[in-house]
Amino acid sequence: MCLNTRRHGVESRVLCISPSVFPRVVRREEAVVFRSRLHLEIASCSVSLQALPMFRRLLGWAEVVHYHFPWPFADVLHFAARVRRPTVPPTTRTSSAKRRWQRSMRR
Repeated sequence: MCLNTRRHGVESRVLCISPSVFPRVVRREEAVVFRSRLHLEIASCSVSLQALPMFRRLLGWAEVVHYHFPWPFADVLHFAARVRRPTVPPTTRTSSAKRRWQRSMRR
């Protein structure tokens, strides 16, 4: 998604959780990637205690927010940061999961 939209002048920043955070920022052709330290995984869901402040800083820059699905921790970040930006429906292969997410964002 980042690579294809780059051709149209879209600048992307990606937040990811990683066991290694060095370098903290990775500049790639398609996006600038910001790494937050992995603290634990619950049922294959990566969690980072450093992600919320980093996510908030990135929100200050962003015009639109896109989430990859499924990642329940993204829901935590979304509500904890009180996102007030337009959000693109999450990338997923199942339309039923996308519809559930869209309903939850309207609450």
